[in-house]
Amino acid sequence: MQKKLPSFIASSLTRSEAFLHIGDALFVLHFEDEIRKEAYTLVKELQEQEQIFPVILTGDHEKAALSVAKKLSITEIFFNLLPEEKLDLVAKLSLEKGLIMVGDGMNDAPSLARATVGISLGITGSGAAIQASDVVLLSDALKEIRWLLQKSRQSVRVIRQNVVLAVSTIVIASSFALAGMMPLWLSVILHEGGTVAVGLNSLRLLRRNKTV
Repeated sequence: MQKKLPSFIASSLTRSEAFLHIGDALFVLHFEDEIRKEAYTLVKELQEQEQIFPVILTGDHEKAALSVAKKLSITEIFFNLLPEEKLDLVAKLSLEKGLIMVGDGMNDAPSLARATVGISLGITGSGAAIQASDVVLLSDALKEIRWLLQKSRQSVRVIRQNVVLAVSTIVIASSFALAGMMPLWLSVILHEGGTVAVGLNSLRLLRRNKTV
């Protein structure tokens, strides 16, 4: 059932049946969560553009899980999971390759805490899930997940740029000052200018990038 190690996990899908008896008639009521329209686009973009392989972990029965997985074109499915079984799987996958887990239920809290990165939805997420997550999205828009991935990569790039910029400025200013090739006041200005440049470069992260 498992061929690829995932780095993105969708959790908590529900489908249930209820029986209603009125007089001599017996009615069977089927309840099923509706898949969000943006989920189709998100899963496709994660697979094709982000090279992230989705997997479903759910406590629901096989039929419901397979139905959702088929509609979303997800091939890795684990169903009928108890909370402790889900936690064991998350721990295993985190150690083997690392993963991102998205969940909002109370039972997801231990797994969110154990995942490499746990993401919960701020509006529909339970209090336990929010407290256990590394990232809490203030909205429940699934498209924010891809925005978050892009912003995290941008943050890493900016941090690396800042490290190079700061170290280079310190080395140049100190070297020329010690060699007597630069006045001390100019060395101080150059050093402080590097600090300002690092701050200005970091401000680029405040810009709202468009999700492509």
